[in-house]
Amino acid sequence: TLAKGATALIWDSLASGRIARGERWAFASLKNEILITTASGDGLLERYEVRPEQSRPGLVSTYDYVASLYVVGDGIDPAKWPSLGEAMAGILIAMGKEVLGGVTEPPVPGLAVKVVARSAQALAAVQESLWEVIRRQLFGWMKPAIRRY
Repeated sequence: TLAKGATALIWDSLASGRIARGERWAFASLKNEILITTASGDGLLERYEVRPEQSRPGLVSTYDYVASLYVVGDGIDPAKWPSLGEAMAGILIAMGKEVLGGVTEPPVPGLAVKVVARSAQALAAVQESLWEVIRRQLFGWMKPAIRRY
């Protein structure tokens, strides 16, 4: 549950298995649930279950990663959401065929992004780009200087 004026940034991702060992969608089943409740009592609920043995995962079968991003907050100026959504959609388009995704408005103030990616590198790149645009457009923060050795 979010406090009044708080913002939640939630990234949830799933790999198709141990890809280097050829385990693509070879698990028995997976259930996932995300619930975000705002101070006003409004909520966002995502539930899904994946059972690869019963049916191929369809479109996802040629992708190895699935992810969801939720940016939710009643303290954000509502006028900021449309431009952020457009910027996020632009990032997804720029990734080409390595990443497919879309941006939608959930039933609470914010945005939801769904993504499938062909590689861990592509997923990491889209995640980093999305976080960067969120930080800049919602909070005015620049990308932090992360040193890697």
